[in-house]
Amino acid sequence: MAALPPNFDVHMSYKIKTTKSSKKLNKFFGEQAPHDICVREIRNEGLKALLQSKIPLCYFLYHLLEEFSCENLFFFIELEQYASFTYVSHVQQLATAQHIHNTYLTRNSHFEVNLDDKVRRQATAALEDQRVEGLFDNAKRAVYSLLESSFMRFCQTDTFTKMVMNCGK
Repeated sequence: MAALPPNFDVHMSYKIKTTKSSKKLNKFFGEQAPHDICVREIRNEGLKALLQSKIPLCYFLYHLLEEFSCENLFFFIELEQYASFTYVSHVQQLATAQHIHNTYLTRNSHFEVNLDDKVRRQATAALEDQRVEGLFDNAKRAVYSLLESSFMRFCQTDTFTKMVMNCGK
């Protein structure tokens, strides 16, 4: 198995860090505390922070809609949910994986992501063999790279400027 791209690794560690911070806030306040990632942190930390945000993520989605690449964000978010969900059975997990595959990896699907054929074939073969462990890992890494490119373009747009004006620094 190929080594993880460094940025993907950083995303995972950042996600763990913010999850721990949120748990501390929730414990202190006794309920869901209003929490979002500030623009300053997004500028410092990049895509990994943006993906953990709420309102700034909506601005990024708007940018992706203009770029005709919103399927990348939808796929990434769905894979995050897929990985964090507790399945009652292997059959339920396979059914969910099949749904994700059909939605994003099947040729000419409405939300087909633009992935290398090798990555697509790996996921398809794993699903056919009913192997759910690591099923979408390579696809998720590839889409993360696409999102990074989109994020870099997003930072240069009027939409980003509006986000800063509306959300504050």
